[in-house]
Amino acid sequence: DIISDQCLDEIKDHGKELADMLNIHFSNSVTEVHLNEFWDPRRKREYHKFQEGLKENATTFSVVSNAMQASSRTIGKILYDNYMDDYIQSTDDAICIHPYSFSKGEQDNVATNYLNQKPEEMYWGAPQGKYPLVADLVTWKNANYPNKPIWITEIGWNSSDPGMSAEIQSNYTMRALLLAMAYGVEKVFFYWLKDTRDSLFGTTGWLDSNWVPKQVYIDMEQLMSNYQDFEFDSWLSGPGNNHVAMLLRNGANRVRVEWNADNSTSDVGGNQVTGKPLFNVIIGGNPPPPPPPPPPAVRTIDLDTCLPNIQAGGTWSYGIVGTSPNLPQGMSLQGSTLSIDANAAPGHYPFKYTFEKNANVPVLSACQAIHIKIGV
Repeated sequence: DIISDQCLDEIKDHGKELADMLNIHFSNSVTEVHLNEFWDPRRKREYHKFQEGLKENATTFSVVSNAMQASSRTIGKILYDNYMDDYIQSTDDAICIHPYSFSKGEQDNVATNYLNQKPEEMYWGAPQGKYPLVADLVTWKNANYPNKPIWITEIGWNSSDPGMSAEIQSNYTMRALLLAMAYGVEKVFFYWLKDTRDSLFGTTGWLDSNWVPKQVYIDMEQLMSNYQDFEFDSWLSGPGNNHVAMLLRNGANRVRVEWNADNSTSDVGGNQVTGKPLFNVIIGGNPPPPPPPPPPAVRTIDLDTCLPNIQAGGTWSYGIVGTSPNLPQGMSLQGSTLSIDANAAPGHYPFKYTFEKNANVPVLSACQAIHIKIGV
């Protein structure tokens, strides 16, 4: 297609207009703009012009590159080989990539294409037909734009795909973050918050479809709580090995972290190493604090204190939405006091209440909900 210079100038103006709107209305909430999913090499001039205008007027946010998506070149040689030169510009504040580990290498909507491959294949040891894309991009970036940061703007694993589980999803997620740190990736965005019905990414969430935290949420929360101020120091058992070990540092403190890339179990220096990263403080500092103590065996909540004040003369009635008047195991209700013991299943329980003036007057307020969180 032939696009006139006038049309390209108009496209650039649209980029400026978007930047002005973001500067004025979203300066406190938008810190970077990522023009994603723009992969057609035939449209690179339009893409460049729009991003040029966006960058020219950006004062409250940074502008980062389009993101290459896939874990191999099988998605198309044109896309991969032209990506660097066509879509990364000197004006970009960061270089982005979506290194998904699909079993077929490329991303498609075929039901047998699973999101279940090891994160190490993005850096070394990729099978025939696949390429270690993150390592390739780091090499290219260091040679061409050494001062630009790399961001992984999407990455994740399905916990329900063949060969996967909630535990393996968590292990791969932690390993992906640690490997990104070791290779100098500045930011990692994991995809996504909650399990959905999406065919390709349906169980990549850190929460299940009922908003209950999965193992990956629990493990990543602990990792960030204990080691968020640490950075990569050095390899102990480096790229290419099945047994991966590295040092992280925070000032004078050093932490050794190691795992087996094939998810096997082995004894290494008296430590049982598996596919889950194992952290050990070896120099300076103190071990991470122990987990918080469990909640008391029985907790009580006075529902009257949680509800709006309605004039005297009536009565309250309470119940679990959908199961009233029966309470879940481990919970009991006397008057307005809800008791919760250690056997109560973790979850969110929405309570409903009704207010009746007397038996002959219709319900004035019904199905209003308060939410009690238990164990989550």
